[in-house]
Amino acid sequence: MSIPKSTSAHEERSQLPGIDVHAAPTMRPTKAKGRRLLFFVAVAVTMPLVVGYASIAAWAYYQFGTMRSMAAFLDGQQLILEPETLDAGSLNSGSIKVMQIQAVNLTAETIQINGAMSYCARQACLEVDDQFPIAIPPRQKRPISVTLKVNPPEKSRSGAFTYSTNVHTQIGTRPFAISGNIVDGAASGSETTN
Repeated sequence: MSIPKSTSAHEERSQLPGIDVHAAPTMRPTKAKGRRLLFFVAVAVTMPLVVGYASIAAWAYYQFGTMRSMAAFLDGQQLILEPETLDAGSLNSGSIKVMQIQAVNLTAETIQINGAMSYCARQACLEVDDQFPIAIPPRQKRPISVTLKVNPPEKSRSGAFTYSTNVHTQIGTRPFAISGNIVDGAASGSETTN
């Protein structure tokens, strides 16, 4: 009596048509697995950058109040005026408009503002109203009042204007401007001064 030979699983597979048992197995990931892997690698690389930028933005807002202030600090500026240009809007001849700019101290030391230059031109006069000197403590801001007095109709002209002046501090001067539009002057035209 003969004992039947046991066949291994390998031998059974080799007897099936179309299967080559001697071929090397392939470990190639499918396209879906490759895309998932790429996605997780991209998230792992970019997530620390996003968290880092968000942390910097939160710190800047806490320290300076605005991203513009943070950018000025990183640029080495010690004092900025916000906004750099005041918009007075549309004005009638003879009108008076009082506005404010903010002087922002970006340093760890007190900065003193010694004064600002007033300016008169054909369309209007720009006056800085505050009592100087003004001390601005570290990382704080102080308002500076600015009055724009539009000349009467016979002395002014209709049209857009921009006037520039400077605030003088212990660390130098900082420019700012005021712009607007006079709607009922005697003549027409625009005026820009520096």
